[in-house]
Amino acid sequence: MKTTQALEHRAKDPISKLLIDYLDVPMIFFDAAWPANGKSVDILAIDRAGAGDVHVIQVVKNLQDGIKRLPRLLKVPGQFRWIAYPFETEDPEADLAEYDRLDNAPLFASNDMGRVGVIQVRPSENQHGEFLHGLIAVRAERFRGSYHEQVRRFLEKNRPDIEFK
Repeated sequence: MKTTQALEHRAKDPISKLLIDYLDVPMIFFDAAWPANGKSVDILAIDRAGAGDVHVIQVVKNLQDGIKRLPRLLKVPGQFRWIAYPFETEDPEADLAEYDRLDNAPLFASNDMGRVGVIQVRPSENQHGEFLHGLIAVRAERFRGSYHEQVRRFLEKNRPDIEFK
């Protein structure tokens, strides 16, 4: 794939398109200060049709990097948490091996409900040229928590990068 920008940066757009299709009425924020203590997440999606469910997406270089960052991601408030990474292969065996790694990844909460979801960003090409698309490899499962007050305060100070009305 020809690119002058790192795939982790380019991945935010296909991830947001995937979330638009996956969620009902999302508001999507790039590089969002969530929670409001100065830290930021790569992508924050607030699904209004889910009464304000918070989806936190951390974009990483690869699955191994994502697994290393899971402890930090699990500390970020959100009903749904995801890691997303570029995955580029045309080798069916490498593809199967990646799914084996996903099956063995420690994505479940240790003592409570919830599973971290995994989004792969894959290259494609059509008559208009090359592009990236997001693919849910592992669906996130709900973590415990209600963040309505944090969402309300966040929305008072921040405007979404993508919003549907």
